[in-house]
Amino acid sequence: MGIQKKKALRRLALAVAVPGMTAGALAGFAAAPAMASTAQPHAHFPVYERLSGFSNTLANSMNVQATGGFFDNGTANLGFGVGLTATVSLSKGTQTIAVLADPSDISFNLHESTCSGTIRLNAPLEVTSGTGAYAGLTGPGTVTLTGNISVPRQFNGGCNLDIANPMSLAVHLSLVATASLSSSS
Repeated sequence: MGIQKKKALRRLALAVAVPGMTAGALAGFAAAPAMASTAQPHAHFPVYERLSGFSNTLANSMNVQATGGFFDNGTANLGFGVGLTATVSLSKGTQTIAVLADPSDISFNLHESTCSGTIRLNAPLEVTSGTGAYAGLTGPGTVTLTGNISVPRQFNGGCNLDIANPMSLAVHLSLVATASLSSSS
């Protein structure tokens, strides 16, 4: 590396350094908040939590990741067959979430010309209970479930909406749920 490049890099490092700290110390400092987001028994409440996940099927479960006040991963059982509830099984415990949706919160749009469409659920939620690291944590939030769907064309030219045969359709679902959790104990 030429002398001019070394001098330029040194000036850049000094420009971003906090007085009394080196740029290398800042790199370690920047990592501290990310590490502090793991579940800690001394967390200050309320704690913001974000669950995100996706699926390429209409199965009731999808892989999710929790970020915010917690960093964890697992699966969410969306429970469409038993109402709009979700059981989120994470490595440090579980959470039960009630989705407080009414029919106006759900939209489905199918384009007859292409037999493809969109699904969207945007509704309030309530984290009602938890186990393990999530025991005693409850709170309100919102959930957005979006999806793109493509179904085959029937012989008569219409779109085949028989979702009982999952091999007949293509789907991609994305889930984002956020909540502000407080300790109920």
